[in-house]
Amino acid sequence: MNVADPLTLLGTWRLDRVIEDRRNDVRGTASGRLTLEPEPDGDRIRWAEECRLEWRDYSGPATRTYYLDRGPDGWQLTFDDGRLFHPWRPGETVRHDCGADDYTGTVTVDPQTRELIIVWQVTGPRKDYTSTTRLTLTRPYDRDATAEATVR
Repeated sequence: MNVADPLTLLGTWRLDRVIEDRRNDVRGTASGRLTLEPEPDGDRIRWAEECRLEWRDYSGPATRTYYLDRGPDGWQLTFDDGRLFHPWRPGETVRHDCGADDYTGTVTVDPQTRELIIVWQVTGPRKDYTSTTRLTLTRPYDRDATAEATVR
């Protein structure tokens, strides 16, 4: 698995996330799945999260869609409206400025379990939390099965 090339990550992943909010002394979790599927042009991957969120008094479904877009400087993760979230640089620290809040993140691979681990440290006047997501591949992408399902 070459995580620097997100085309090697296509498939369905189990998603387990823990959110530790230091400012409010709250711990939340999200469990579900992440699906990484190529868009028809080959230069874009849909990143779709579907999970159950347990956060404060809320317990219910949560979804989020991003895109990994290939550009002249490599891959980057964008919000579904096209705004840049961060460059895709596994093994390196990346940043995202969100108003006065600062997001500092890393994507790594656990060499023993081959899980992807995404950690965000978020600080600023409104936020102070750590989000840790563990992704475990449950079903690799099957281009032939997807094409067959589309034809039916």
